[in-house]
Amino acid sequence: MHVIFENDGEIDPAAIGTFGVSVKESDDPIGFFGTGLKYALAILLRTGHKVTIQSGTSKHRFALKDAKIRGQDFQIVTMDRQELGFTTQVGKTWELWMAYRELHCNCRDEGGSVFVADRNQELPKPAPGKTRVIVSGEDFRNEHERRSSFLLIGDPWLKLKNCDVHEGESRGVFYRGVLIHRFPKAEVSRFTYNVTGHVDLTEDRTAKLPFMFPYLIASSILSAEDETFLNEVLALDNKYYEHHFDFRENAWGTKPAAPFLKTVEKLAQHAAARTSISAQMVYKAAKRSELAPATTTLVGVEAEILAKAVTFCHGLGFPVDQYPIIVTDALGPHILGMAENERIYVSRLAFMQGTKRVAGTLIEEFIHLRYKYEDESRGMQEFLLDRLVHLGEQMHGETV
Repeated sequence: MHVIFENDGEIDPAAIGTFGVSVKESDDPIGFFGTGLKYALAILLRTGHKVTIQSGTSKHRFALKDAKIRGQDFQIVTMDRQELGFTTQVGKTWELWMAYRELHCNCRDEGGSVFVADRNQELPKPAPGKTRVIVSGEDFRNEHERRSSFLLIGDPWLKLKNCDVHEGESRGVFYRGVLIHRFPKAEVSRFTYNVTGHVDLTEDRTAKLPFMFPYLIASSILSAEDETFLNEVLALDNKYYEHHFDFRENAWGTKPAAPFLKTVEKLAQHAAARTSISAQMVYKAAKRSELAPATTTLVGVEAEILAKAVTFCHGLGFPVDQYPIIVTDALGPHILGMAENERIYVSRLAFMQGTKRVAGTLIEEFIHLRYKYEDESRGMQEFLLDRLVHLGEQMHGETV
């Protein structure tokens, strides 16, 4: 079985064996270190594959030569029986798929194509103006068949601000259609992401700063408009990569688009426990920015409910009226209260549910302002539990 990488132009034989030489025709190549082809040759030869490079009408064959250096055994890569300046120890941590990826990227950078020839098929003859890298071996053919796991094939489902989204799960992040970052073992993303902005790469075509991807992709999701995608990606369970995105940490300055906010609002109504906590925080922050500081006029028994609730809160040790209390209709559906700009905002919805609900809302927003604990955080949970135990001690007149 033969896998053939073909492109226009003739590779200079000196570039094959010389490190630090990268003279690709593409204006924006995926790789630029000039080391990838050497790595690929070393990997292929040490795994028992046969490699031939046609450059124009010339044909170059590669092999290994045993050598002993300072008492250690090595295999030196040769081209046309001449030693090149590297051994099979080059790229010794690389796997076979990475050699395929390298040759594919080189071919793509030069505007070429890849095809397969069976054993009984005649290989193409060297031709002027053509470069072909021909790799023979069953294992490498298998990598060609499974290349979709590390090379994206087909058009994306969605095009977002900083990345394209492909349907289907993935175990890594892609850049220009090439896998450049593998997730830790057992981690998986619900969708496949192909970064379209610039990414700095190492010599082995892996991302130099992979920790930036969750922030970059989260920024793209903030501006997404497809509600089908948003409904799923914002309510994934914790086995997925996207579940752990923090939409508040946004280095790209992306503001949440209307579809994002609308989706979070709907999800919070029907699946709040599964909806991304940081997405809900972004939604609440966006709503807070819409608030007007004017107090809504209290009607009927609302003034009495508020007075009773404030007195009740004082009795529990929460002097909630130390902050201005603003009753408003502007919080949106299913949001009872918010804390912003040293003010407590209470929705009229809370008053419809009685004094107990208003008191609970006042206490929650007071804690946000006084102690800076965020919604559904560990700190908030521990604070409430400690306060509950303290109240129990007061009731019984003894410490636990």
